Amino acid sequence: MVHLDKILIATDFSVSSEEAFEYALYLALLQRGKLYILHVLTRDFSPVCMIPALEVGPVPELEIPVSPREDEYEAEIKQKMFELVQRARKEGLIVEDLLVNGKPFHEIIRISRERAVGLIILGSHEKSELESRLLGSTVEKVTRKASCPVLIVRRFPSETGAGLMEKNG
Repeated sequence: MVHLDKILIATDFSVSSEEAFEYALYLALLQRGKLYILHVLTRDFSPVCMIPALEVGPVPELEIPVSPREDEYEAEIKQKMFELVQRARKEGLIVEDLLVNGKPFHEIIRISRERAVGLIILGSHEKSELESRLLGSTVEKVTRKASCPVLIVRRFPSETGAGLMEKNG
């Protein structure tokens, strides 16, 4: 039996994530389910910094103080999350927003299992071959490790930007 009464949308607020949110909203409305909106805060380091040093091993993670710019970024993210939550609630959905720190694929898997979601929805990004080889893809990792189906939403260049709700509404 397929249960889609709990749907997790993980967003990074990219264009593809916006499209993925449209699908999440639409499916949650069809199922009259609960929508979990997740954003994972990360500290992005250059891929070169993640390459293990020769004969020394991996570079340990450093505790870097939070700058005022990072505080501004977090405030901006909270505002964007608030807007998504309000939009979903306006449609009559039960919504839980989650803003966590960590590695995106770890947190997506953890939250999906803790909340026993029936579907994870992600937007897909184009990465260079080097980025994919060095870092892997969040979508790829989530797809391999998830204990439920994963819907990948890819934005096609020919699309005009009209959302799914507008197309079908």
